[in-house]
Amino acid sequence: MIVMQAGYNRANGAYGYNNNISSYGSLSPDYIEYQGTYYRITALHSANGTFMAFADNKMPPVETIVIEVKGRKYTMTKDSKIKLFEIQTAIFTNTGTYTIKILSMQ
Repeated sequence: MIVMQAGYNRANGAYGYNNNISSYGSLSPDYIEYQGTYYRITALHSANGTFMAFADNKMPPVETIVIEVKGRKYTMTKDSKIKLFEIQTAIFTNTGTYTIKILSMQ
């Protein structure tokens, strides 16, 4: 389970977490473990869609990550070209605390 204190980035209208150039929000823990390997999340935020990016572009070797937020399930799919997982739904729509459950990685 991951707990995110969502921040807001006025420049791109995104809610969530990003520890890159325009840092905002917080994530604890800030990684996903898959088959004994830890993948550090550098961004998990929503603007028009929702995106999850990883440090050094090292992503879990899966095609989908299914998460649950506020009782709803979302399937994020891998975009290998830009090295992130995405869904065309804005999951995070305001600041506040979100509990994110990783349901499956396949």
